[in-house]
Amino acid sequence: MKTIDRLITIGSLLKRWPGMRDEDIVSHMRPTPFDDDSILNGYLHIKTLRGQDGKPIHYCEATPVFPRSWMNGNGVSFDWSGGSEISLGIVFDLDDVERMESLHPEFRNAIILPDEILQIVEPTQSGAGYWINCDTLADRWKCSPFDVVEAIDEKGLNLDAAYGNPLFRHDTLDNFSVHSVDLAKFEHEHAEYLESFKPPQEPSHANIDTLSNLFSDQKERAEAEKLLAQADAIRDVEQLQKIIDELTAENLRLQSEIESKMNERNQGPCPLCEATRKEAERIKDDASRSRWLPSCEAACKTLAMAVADKERITKDQFLDRLSINYKGNNGVLTEAENVAWRNFPAYLKHSNGEKK
Repeated sequence: MKTIDRLITIGSLLKRWPGMRDEDIVSHMRPTPFDDDSILNGYLHIKTLRGQDGKPIHYCEATPVFPRSWMNGNGVSFDWSGGSEISLGIVFDLDDVERMESLHPEFRNAIILPDEILQIVEPTQSGAGYWINCDTLADRWKCSPFDVVEAIDEKGLNLDAAYGNPLFRHDTLDNFSVHSVDLAKFEHEHAEYLESFKPPQEPSHANIDTLSNLFSDQKERAEAEKLLAQADAIRDVEQLQKIIDELTAENLRLQSEIESKMNERNQGPCPLCEATRKEAERIKDDASRSRWLPSCEAACKTLAMAVADKERITKDQFLDRLSINYKGNNGVLTEAENVAWRNFPAYLKHSNGEKK
């Protein structure tokens, strides 16, 4: 197996060497007895993996290969494709391509399209127009040769055959021409239709970096939501404690006021005041931090487990796990259960749980 750091596909190579055809590329792939530097080896691509440094590593067959070829009615056709969905087919080492370019700089010379040649060689009068080869329409419309055939067959366009009566196919486009005036009318009338053939724009490295940052932001947002949920639960507990403390203080104030009035009348301590004092002390004891703390710790552990597991759970499952995580003696406080479930992140609640 051979590894290539930088590869180039046949499609990209034909665009890089605009004057070349498939058969021209194949002719340079065959060794000659006079000039070994003119050999351009093609390799069958197997797969591409991302290395530890993040750079792609391309794996290919070690033995150079040639494309499959066959005769058609107008010449030779070539098949550069591979044998699997993850294969890029026959590819070339970009180092070899650059070596060939150093020996043959003319390979990269830009070609002049037929319509441009006619404008240069045979300037036309305004409105007279000129002939355009159909083989140039794929680049003109940013689509494939198959799309060109489909568009002309479906929408209709007057064509002129170079010779004979060849079939109008993707591989015979160079045998047909269209007049510039007819083409201008066709493109104006079917502009929206032709626009649909253009491929979607591939994500740039900047967009990929943005996606990576977004993924990182989502992880940070999940952590933040976890901490906020814990903080909200603690704030609710503290608010309840504050209300209980205020009620307890109000009960003690009323008890003191009643006792003062009773003492003024020399009737002795009020039995109701004694009962109120005991009840206030009991409420304050039940609401103490020692009672709430185990419930809060169980709620936080349950939340952390759900975030780590990325699992949506129902309220019953939540209460079961809350009981498992509870380390106190008196059981989870009902108020703590309600507060914890109400502030549990919505994206972790199962739909059944949300209805409960």
